[in-house]
Amino acid sequence: MYKVVMNYPDGTKEDDGEVFETEQEARAHGLEQCSNSVAGGEVLHVSNPGDYPLREEDDDVDFDVIEVDEDGGAPAGNARLYRNGRVSETPTS
Repeated sequence: MYKVVMNYPDGTKEDDGEVFETEQEARAHGLEQCSNSVAGGEVLHVSNPGDYPLREEDDDVDFDVIEVDEDGGAPAGNARLYRNGRVSETPTS
């Protein structure tokens, strides 16, 4: 079982509580959330550019895929950090 934790440029982390059977399903969900975040930022910019400037390239949203126990609770100890859809780190804890 796997969960996705979104990591935003301002340091905010978000876990929407969804649990996935496979790492691939979790990764697809994370990629979709990243895409939605970018699209939302673009819509806000078009509606009011003064208050919502376009993101810089280094402001990318990324996500962690975390292996969790059967209840979707405690992490099983494995996490992968994805940046732009590719594994960028595999933390040891």
